[in-house]
Amino acid sequence: MKSGVRKRESKDDDGQKRRKKRKEERKQSASMYKAILDGNDAGHLDDTNGGSVPAIAPETSVKKVIVVLDCANLEVVKRQRGSGSTLLAADEHKGIIKRSGKDPAEVRPDVAHQCLLALLDSPLNKSGHLQVYVRTSKNVLIELHPQLRIPRTFRRFSGLMAELLNKFKIRATNSQDTLMKVIRNPVTSHLPVGSAKFAFSFNSEKMVNVVDHAKEVVETRGCESVVYVIGAMAKGKVRTAGIHENRRP
Repeated sequence: MKSGVRKRESKDDDGQKRRKKRKEERKQSASMYKAILDGNDAGHLDDTNGGSVPAIAPETSVKKVIVVLDCANLEVVKRQRGSGSTLLAADEHKGIIKRSGKDPAEVRPDVAHQCLLALLDSPLNKSGHLQVYVRTSKNVLIELHPQLRIPRTFRRFSGLMAELLNKFKIRATNSQDTLMKVIRNPVTSHLPVGSAKFAFSFNSEKMVNVVDHAKEVVETRGCESVVYVIGAMAKGKVRTAGIHENRRP
């Protein structure tokens, strides 16, 4: 009898400790987020969808590299287990892909995930000189906040992007700041006037170092921005309407 009472007391104590810890974490998150908005902190807060609350920096007129990730395989399907939506992926939805007759090589949202991780983690982005757009294979155009922190795991990324494609906008927790949003096509209407535009291709005969190339374009053409269109897929070609030249990175 006594042992049973002790076990219940132990469970109650553990539950209280967990609730207290969660309460402290919420307070810490709220204070950190306030500091971010006030400009006193440059960190990030993970939101409930595995995304992030960006550190909002003041707008500055700086030269930028703009990257358009083209033909990203971001297609929404219902979860096989439980409720909600996720991204159609070759590794997780073999049955759906087989029944639809799709090529598994054309169902690779993980490619876009890795591209976004590399771009948004780059020193170029952290210095405020990078803007990223994503254009899906279904021609949906997405704008990302420059200081957005993409979820590290594909599962969370998949859930976040599925929510975006269903609701057309993702906002920061406890704030009206927009992390990602679906915008109108064409992408050229969102690019700075007079910017130089280039597409990456494995078939191009012109191989360049991207950093050196961007510097050269800015210096020789006097452009404020350089735009690069990169394929975010395992198979296919980028759409080059409005693009000046093809380059091989």
